[in-house]
Amino acid sequence: MRKLRIVLICVFCLVLGGVIGTLGTTRVAVQGLVSPQKADRQPIVFVPGSGGTNDRFDQLFKTVNQHYRQHSILKVEVMADGQVKTKGQIVWRDKVPLIVVSFENNNDGDENVFKQTEWFEKAMQQLTKQYHFKKFNGVGYSNGGLVLTRYAERYPKEAQLSRLLTIGTPYNGLNASIKDESPMLTDLKSQKEHLSKKNGCLFRWWHNDWWG
Repeated sequence: MRKLRIVLICVFCLVLGGVIGTLGTTRVAVQGLVSPQKADRQPIVFVPGSGGTNDRFDQLFKTVNQHYRQHSILKVEVMADGQVKTKGQIVWRDKVPLIVVSFENNNDGDENVFKQTEWFEKAMQQLTKQYHFKKFNGVGYSNGGLVLTRYAERYPKEAQLSRLLTIGTPYNGLNASIKDESPMLTDLKSQKEHLSKKNGCLFRWWHNDWWG
């Protein structure tokens, strides 16, 4: 419960900071109803950690929608073969829909994080084409933060990750000392120049999160 309150506070800060904008109230089917004129749409994309499904943030979304105008919710699952499945609907005039991207293969491990980054990129290709947005904000829980960070580093010319909130993301694995650098941290640091403020990314580290 304490963790949920902390997450809510951070999401509300994004709301007050203008990340979540004014939404329409009429719900319509998603297919074929998004106009190219909606180029100012900037969704918040959530990525769960290992073992997490696209239902991982349901309670958070429910609470957010109780305190603000209704945000449309789209749930995306990327299959192991790269196929992208979607569930839910988007408000046509919704400039900031809430999108969850999860993975059929949601096991732990660095190799899976590498694969999930590629699958996430496939999902973003489809979503940006269908919903006509060029930027998005990200919330990554645990390994979901690694996926979003690696995406920002390796695909800087695609949909731009403007702001990133990470929660309990193990950037240095379970190592207690920063002097004992994990392979994942080495991988991330090798591309960190793409995460400059020039690219518009804002990172917040919690718990054992670290960036050098």
